[in-house]
Amino acid sequence: MKQTGPTTPKPRSQKGFSSSADQNSSRFDKNAPGVWVDLDAKELCVRIMQEGPDCLLIIVNDNESFYFQESVATGGVINAFQLTGMEQAGRYTVMVLTPEKCYQGNFIYNLK
Repeated sequence: MKQTGPTTPKPRSQKGFSSSADQNSSRFDKNAPGVWVDLDAKELCVRIMQEGPDCLLIIVNDNESFYFQESVATGGVINAFQLTGMEQAGRYTVMVLTPEKCYQGNFIYNLK
C-alpha cells in the first residue's frame, strides 16, 4: 500500500457550508463563510473574507423554539456570538445571507 503522508482530521466543530446557488454541484465555493461552533460554550463564530456590506446570520432549530438573527461584519473580521438561549436538544440550521447567496449548514445540539 502506498502512503502519501499523514492526514489531519477536519476539526469536529468546523461545519461545511453550501450555497443555495451550488446546491447540486460538487464545486467548492471559495467565498463561503467560515463557521465554527463550540457547543459546550454555546458560541458560534463566523468569518467572511470578502469586503462588502454586512451580511445576516440566522440560526433556527427544527421546532422553531429557538431563533437568532444578527448582523455579520465582512472583510475577514471574526464575529463571535453567544447562543445562551439554545436550551433544547435537536438540529439547528445556520444560514449566512450575503448580497449574492444564502449559505446554509446544520449542527446537532445534545443536552448533557
